[in-house]
Amino acid sequence: MAAESTAVYVYGIVPADVESQPHATGVGDPPGEVAVVRHAEIAALIPARVRAATGHAR
Repeated sequence: MAAESTAVYVYGIVPADVESQPHATGVGDPPGEVAVVRHAEIAALIPARVRAATGHAR
């Protein structure tokens, strides 16, 4: 059985200590919120709806 995969738009790769600003928005109509997903010393800025759908913690 093949594993499921999902494409995710990444707005940027940043140091892990970066926090998303409340006014930060992504692309779309209407634009959505930006979330941070951390791993070790780096983090990815992604659409918040993707983080919520995948269950990734902040």
